Amino acid sequence: MRAVDADESQTVFYRLKQPSKEFAINSFTGEVAVVYGLDRETVDSYRNDNGPLFERGHYDVLVAKGTLPGQNIVTLSTYDPDQPVAGNGPMEAAWINDYGDDMYLQCTYTCIRVLDRGLAHAGMNTVYYRIKETLFEYRGMSQTIQHMFSITPTSGVVQLQQTASDFTGGVFHLLVESMDDPTAAKAQKDHCIVNVHIHEESDIVRLELPIPPAAMDYEKIDNIKGTLANATGLKVIMKDLRYHHEEGELFYDVTDLRLVFVNRSSSEIIPAERAIAIADRHRSTMSSQMPSMTRAQVFSTSVKHSSIPPLAYVLGVFALSLTMVFIIFAFMICHYRNKFKFEKKIHEGDVIITNSLNTPPLRPMKIPSMIPFQMISAFFPAIHDSYAVQERKMVVGADDNHQSH
Repeated sequence: MRAVDADESQTVFYRLKQPSKEFAINSFTGEVAVVYGLDRETVDSYRNDNGPLFERGHYDVLVAKGTLPGQNIVTLSTYDPDQPVAGNGPMEAAWINDYGDDMYLQCTYTCIRVLDRGLAHAGMNTVYYRIKETLFEYRGMSQTIQHMFSITPTSGVVQLQQTASDFTGGVFHLLVESMDDPTAAKAQKDHCIVNVHIHEESDIVRLELPIPPAAMDYEKIDNIKGTLANATGLKVIMKDLRYHHEEGELFYDVTDLRLVFVNRSSSEIIPAERAIAIADRHRSTMSSQMPSMTRAQVFSTSVKHSSIPPLAYVLGVFALSLTMVFIIFAFMICHYRNKFKFEKKIHEGDVIITNSLNTPPLRPMKIPSMIPFQMISAFFPAIHDSYAVQERKMVVGADDNHQSH
């Protein structure tokens, strides 16, 4: 038996999971030998019952921050080492692509699957999956997140259940478990970690390859990723493949390989401009055939085959600009009209106040008080007769006691 760890350079050691007196295994070479006599009448067969296994211990997946809930992001699958392999070839990796339209070729979600051509006829039992734990990491801080992802128990399809825009720049670590019989007490299980990186469109780096997308395969992509990873010291994750386009025109014989660079130690996504700068500094260590990298173009809408004539763009921009000028002019007229009316009202009020201060108001004359009747002197002769005749008689001399009438 031989095991290979593609991610580590350390020595691989072997041991029997369950001790057996009949068999022994070499810890360094993996050779299995019979160390005790076998009696067919006692035990007619020995079975090494292994559970379903993942191809690798961890996987990296990219999810855009604008991805809608309910979308499939990855499909996990396993293989059973106990199934017979007679008559079948080597195991193959299946990669699901989406040819939704003619605009571009894009991997809508990654399918991590190991297929064996003999398993379809061997009656492989159903494998069950579940997410044991979801951990979110961002800039050295981590916390457990609930109900962010879900997995179909029998198909291994992982779906996004909540919007990911609030987690941009971080990474989710999903601990996924597979088992052959969930009801058994000693079910055979295996685990893998799925790293889901939430990225922005500005994090994507584009490589323009002079070959059509149909000619791309895993070997070519892995060679490019390996070269970039060794030169920069960063983890390189493929986003998708697209037809190359410029100004609305598609080139079917040119492929845009879109990548995202991630810091290996902190799991942080490196922005595209910074990743390109790092790669340019190590350009001398790369092959001369390595294409130059550019920042991926960000489009609000999909690229269309029929491009709009430039004259239409000019007319549209002119009409829009003219409309904006009229709107601004109308707002200015309304503003100054209201300002004029307000200032006029203030001026009229000031004039009224000034006139009131300079010209005192007309006041009625004070009427003197009437003399009371009782205050009329008694020495004034009362006149009861007519003013036409007034007469007084006096006798001068003679006797003082004589008084004439």
